Amino acid sequence: MRNLILILFISILSVSAKSQCTYIVESTDDYSVSIELRPIRIIAPASCRYGYNFNVEIEYDIIFSGPEAPGSLWTLQGNMGCGEFTNNFFNLPNGGGSGTVTTTGNPYNPDSDCAIATVESLECDAVSIRIQGPGISSRTVDCIFAGPLPIELVSFSATKQDDLVHLSWETASETDNDYFNVLHSINGIDWKAIGKINGAGNSTQKMAYDFTHRSPEQGVNYYRLKQVDFNGDYTYSNTETVNFTNKFEQGLKVYPNPVVNNLTVEAVINDVSKLSVHNIMGGVVNDWYVVSQSSNKVVLNLENLAAGVYLIRYEDKAERIIVE
Repeated sequence: MRNLILILFISILSVSAKSQCTYIVESTDDYSVSIELRPIRIIAPASCRYGYNFNVEIEYDIIFSGPEAPGSLWTLQGNMGCGEFTNNFFNLPNGGGSGTVTTTGNPYNPDSDCAIATVESLECDAVSIRIQGPGISSRTVDCIFAGPLPIELVSFSATKQDDLVHLSWETASETDNDYFNVLHSINGIDWKAIGKINGAGNSTQKMAYDFTHRSPEQGVNYYRLKQVDFNGDYTYSNTETVNFTNKFEQGLKVYPNPVVNNLTVEAVINDVSKLSVHNIMGGVVNDWYVVSQSSNKVVLNLENLAAGVYLIRYEDKAERIIVE
């Protein structure tokens, strides 16, 4: 059992008042919970000669990570502080996810600024979260939103292009932005950096970036950006997905995969000369040979291939393999 660790840090995502406060709570049950909150607007009447009641709309992203992550926590709720108005209660979904939530405290503000009230003008810059779940004892954690903000991310998208995934994003402004790490996951929980793109540092102009993932996996592929400042602080973008569920399901069964030496290919193969091996760039690879062959099974020796990702093809059938 690991010791219970609570990590609290502040990260900022957008220039447009979307200060982002991020909590990461590690459980003794081998999982962690990441909670990102962004107050985005004040909900108030259009006119208020004698004052008004208001609430706050908050964006959230809640991610469970780890092999023992539960389907749900037991308690996950918070309170947003807006200057002197401290009673702004809200519930978050115990099962995690992304979306928006609105506070329910409905405090009364005697001023007449309801038409122009913002999260900045009402000083909605503090929040506390009550959390409890498997391996996480009941506790309250606090965070203060702060600036300045490193980037204003205008857009981030992931698009399927044949066998590849094209990622593109734009920023409206950047402050001390060192670089972006492009992150990939096959389950939305465990992430791996697949690329690094230098940022503009400091810019007030729109900047465009792109990256191509040349080896997406079969099934759902998850992508997000990790933006890193010169001082090492970082923030995450939204998550985008691309589905290749049917990409390689074309009638070949290969095993073991990953493979070190011999690979078995199961299919009705009438002419083994039509069997080919391709690298991820599409080029034909010839450093392999047939060990044995039957009417529905061929064993290939791949020990001379360099470690990497390859594609086994036979007529209109194909399957991806990893050589270790």
